[in-house]
Amino acid sequence: MGITSIWARLRSRGAKGALSLILGTGVAQGITLLVTPFLTRLYSDEDFGYLSLVIAVVSIAAPAAALRLDSALMLPRAKRDASALFGTGLLSALVVSALTVGLLQALFAFGLLPNMSALPWFSVWVGGITFLTAAFTLLSQYALRGHRYGAVARRSIYQSVLAAGAQLAGGFFAPSPVGLIGGYAIGRAAGIAPLAIGLRSEIERFSLADVRRLMREYWRFPVLFAPSAVLNSAGLVVPVIFVGLWFSVADAGQWALADRILAAPLVLVATAVGQVVEAHMSEMIRESRGGLTRYYLSVSAVLALVAVVTVVAVVFLVKPILPLFLGSGWETAGELMVAMSPIIATRLIVSPMSKVLIVLQRGGWNLGLDVLRVVLVLGVVATAVLFAIDLITTAWLFSLALSSVYVVTWVIGMMATRRDADRAAA
Repeated sequence: MGITSIWARLRSRGAKGALSLILGTGVAQGITLLVTPFLTRLYSDEDFGYLSLVIAVVSIAAPAAALRLDSALMLPRAKRDASALFGTGLLSALVVSALTVGLLQALFAFGLLPNMSALPWFSVWVGGITFLTAAFTLLSQYALRGHRYGAVARRSIYQSVLAAGAQLAGGFFAPSPVGLIGGYAIGRAAGIAPLAIGLRSEIERFSLADVRRLMREYWRFPVLFAPSAVLNSAGLVVPVIFVGLWFSVADAGQWALADRILAAPLVLVATAVGQVVEAHMSEMIRESRGGLTRYYLSVSAVLALVAVVTVVAVVFLVKPILPLFLGSGWETAGELMVAMSPIIATRLIVSPMSKVLIVLQRGGWNLGLDVLRVVLVLGVVATAVLFAIDLITTAWLFSLALSSVYVVTWVIGMMATRRDADRAAA
């Protein structure tokens, strides 16, 4: 089956939405890559290391901040119900962000996580960015619910432009971790503003009774999917936290640069397509339409082709080109990129398609997969510590462990679509 015939089977509005998001995200990622060579010459690998540690902790807290109601608000038919879920998620994000700051401060007070506490206001940065990230996700999902793909695409560009400008300014005048972290936070805020303005008229009034009724109906999202999302993110970011604490903050910076560059195709394709896939699958479920399995296979096939091209480019082009791109002192990042190529390939395919487990509310499977991911990652951590394994070998072990979980996730997602089709037929 050719690429043309595969895309022909995608629903036209979904395909146009994907194109709009990919274009917007592509421009945003292009800006990020364009400024990277300047940032690597202005900031040290330790500066990037602190940024990576802040983002890693945020990545664990942010998915739970809104109780996964960002995904739930895609499902109700009534706009009032979606508004109630949005408001509840925003309030929860504020509370969880404050609790995160308090927890980190308590850990620092007991002398734990010294590499993190060495950065002034580390916990405050984490709490603030956690709230901004949760609000950013809620607003994006609400816009996608109404098929406002253009608005979501533009917010990615606003975010990248403001973040890049702030980080460059910080690097020119006073290079430090604060310049990178502050620029990242400014970018998040810049992405929120246009969405919030555009959606003001879409949010309807709701009551506490609406919230109680909806939480009874969508209880799986805070009870099952929120813990699952935390475990999922933890499984992905524990490696960089481990590198920053066990090896050094500078090594975490090298890891962060490798991930920053590899994230370009991942964010460009997986995130943009994943948002459209979730919106389209949710609509198929709401309208009781068939063809979920066919849709799952069609999009997976396209993503597989993208993954193959990406891995080939990484393996053969990174080592000769990366030193020219980043400058001297970043050779370790190139080796890490090659080691990370298996997980990038599998994430490109599976990350968008795993949305089917949320849409079909397969909370048990989702939670089980995330537990498996954390167990395997912690197994790699234990192995690296016990046998004093070097950084690059540790990166390969992390990559292979995480890739295996994504393969299992894809198979389970496929099984879920078939079971849903059988149940609908019955």
